[in-house]
Amino acid sequence: MLEHFRSPYEVLWNVLAPHARRYLVVVVPYREYMPRRCPEHEYTFCRDNIPMGNDGWQCVGFTVVDEIPDKVFNGRECIITFARRDLEQSWMVKLSDV
Repeated sequence: MLEHFRSPYEVLWNVLAPHARRYLVVVVPYREYMPRRCPEHEYTFCRDNIPMGNDGWQCVGFTVVDEIPDKVFNGRECIITFARRDLEQSWMVKLSDV
């Protein structure tokens, strides 16, 4: 849904993030350039414009999914996972903890 905004990161950080407790998982079209870009999409996500986070959030996962036949959206998508920075200590899992 973020691809439908001209300023998607303003929507992500100012509208969606305040409602998330620990993680934000974002799925958006990836490298969707004209003329293939859906006319309803206002923003193209690519490697150069996806942030590693902001003051309160850190990117902890990024995956590109290749085009899947027979789905509504034709093209690649990326899945980005952001975690709250104050959870950083909980990321430190040792093998002995498992």
